[in-house]
Amino acid sequence: IYGQTWGTVYDTINYTTTGAMGDWFDSPKGLDANGIDNEMSFSHLDKNIVFDPHTEQLHVDGNKALINAQITRMLNPPKGRFNVAGSKGYVPNQRLKRRFQQLQSRPPTGTHPQPDIVGVTGFANPAEGGQTIFPIDVKRSNTIFDGGMRVEITNLNAQGVGQGVITLSIQCKDCDEARHPGEKNGDWVTVTQDFNQSPLYLQAGVTATVNEPQAFNGKGKKVQWRAVVGQGGLSSRMDVRFTSGPAASGGETGSPKAKPPKLLAYDVANTDFFKSLNRFIGSRSKRFHTVSPRRVAAGRQSLGNLDSLALADDAFPGNSTQAQQARWYAALRGWVKRGGNLVLTDGALQALPSLTSIPASAVKRISVYVGQIGFSKDGNGDTLSDPLNKGVKIAGARFNTGMRRQTFEPVPLGYSIQDNAGNDETHSPQWQVSRTAWEKAGGRTAATSVADQSVGGSNDYDQTAYGQLKLGKGVIRILGSGLPQPTTKYDHDFGLSPHSATYTTYILMRNMLKPVRTRCHDFKRPRAFIDRGSVDATRQGISMRGTAADRGCLAGGKGRIKRVRVSIATRKNTGGKNRCRFAKPGGGLTRPRNCRRRVFLPASGRNSWNFDYRHPLPSGRYTLRARPIDAAGNLALRTRKSTLHVVIH
Repeated sequence: IYGQTWGTVYDTINYTTTGAMGDWFDSPKGLDANGIDNEMSFSHLDKNIVFDPHTEQLHVDGNKALINAQITRMLNPPKGRFNVAGSKGYVPNQRLKRRFQQLQSRPPTGTHPQPDIVGVTGFANPAEGGQTIFPIDVKRSNTIFDGGMRVEITNLNAQGVGQGVITLSIQCKDCDEARHPGEKNGDWVTVTQDFNQSPLYLQAGVTATVNEPQAFNGKGKKVQWRAVVGQGGLSSRMDVRFTSGPAASGGETGSPKAKPPKLLAYDVANTDFFKSLNRFIGSRSKRFHTVSPRRVAAGRQSLGNLDSLALADDAFPGNSTQAQQARWYAALRGWVKRGGNLVLTDGALQALPSLTSIPASAVKRISVYVGQIGFSKDGNGDTLSDPLNKGVKIAGARFNTGMRRQTFEPVPLGYSIQDNAGNDETHSPQWQVSRTAWEKAGGRTAATSVADQSVGGSNDYDQTAYGQLKLGKGVIRILGSGLPQPTTKYDHDFGLSPHSATYTTYILMRNMLKPVRTRCHDFKRPRAFIDRGSVDATRQGISMRGTAADRGCLAGGKGRIKRVRVSIATRKNTGGKNRCRFAKPGGGLTRPRNCRRRVFLPASGRNSWNFDYRHPLPSGRYTLRARPIDAAGNLALRTRKSTLHVVIH
């Protein structure tokens, strides 16, 4: 028994609280800090009946102890390391982009919001079905402008706590639908709502906000506003706060058509996950390197330098022909059979029929509330002893029912967890393979899936969501839920995160990327040195010599230089932009072009090289750069010792 257990909210209480303050704390879209949430047994003992100082003191002291422990851990965090052997590659997915958009105009110069409405008391009206109606007078003039309106309703009893479930609706009459869309109730439009979800949570009231509430519609008619309180007891108090700027960062909740005051920019892809891991990998030879399926299919890139390769959600991003896909999958299959470790996540599981005997009908996409897998095959035991599950069981870490663990959080990726009415609903993608087909093909099941469209996440032991399959000397490892590509289908006012993997997914990814075997792979760049005393630059041409060095996988850690090339460039100012002209192999200079589009000329020799360019050159200032390439295909970076500036008179 642990005094404190921990885990994701979903693993702990089987629903998620995306949008809570703790999420805003630790999200890159919020404070990008460490956010914590805690809940303890004493939180619900009183159940909104009678205030008892003894249990409440235990409640306070217990939470203080939890928070102190969490803060202590955050102030002394463990050093992050992603220690996985072998060289690694990944295929970058296509990027989703949006520019920043300001949708709500700024307040006019010289204006201020109207005075707040404070302390208005209302009573339940039997003629209105027991609801309490509060009229709200929204003003607008040359000097008054309301950018936002925040309505607060408190409904008190003798103990200072709200009386059970309470609802709040902010409605307008004669408002323009384009400005304030919502559900119509006769002449009134419900623009936004709030509710106290349960008496278990001892809320004292509810709050709802409206951005830039209309005082007059497009025809100049006065717009009426009101707050409607339901199930709130005999009396309620209303306070309305008016602001010059928006009252909320999101749109009103009355309709999906409601627009937020602004839309934040994003530039994301789920495969940014692998790039982000590189800063936790010390050795460059063990970091993730990008792989292009098109270049591999065309024979311009080899997989031979990799021990592990990850394909996340899309095995061949972008448009491709059947011939390109066939060559790509043939290259993958051959590489795995020679000892490679291929990791497929999410939608990339669709590549299995092209790589194995598993039929396409056995690979399916389901809809889930949050990404999750179950570490059990039958509900009676667990699969934690499987090598792929090393480290999943941690002291104090929670498992959901059915040995389930959450693998990603949906909302940061743009996936909704509710329908338009606010009811829980499944929208996140999860992929799975028929366990029968998977194991018939030689696969091993390390975790199973959950039922399709199940908000509660009931287990489906007949589907494999995580496992390993041998192919020749190598393996294919799958995770059907972990790194889905973000979506733009649902509201994403605050932008999108590239990935939202849970701590469990990081553990699983570490295990999946463990190579079958490791070999020396050369990722070190060669270096070039120009012998400055050897340079002879005249209008008849340029000659020079130098050396090149490399570290690699040969005896003593040496590398092998494949060839050395040299570029001769002169800058030309055209229209205020620096453009370059490069010496061509047969003589003459190129037309002005981007300086990054270099033209390289061959030098003779490797470790010791000579360069002799015997073609006329016009007078001017030139930049000479030597760039070797080693046998592994690594190109040298530009350095001071590989670059020289000369002047030809």
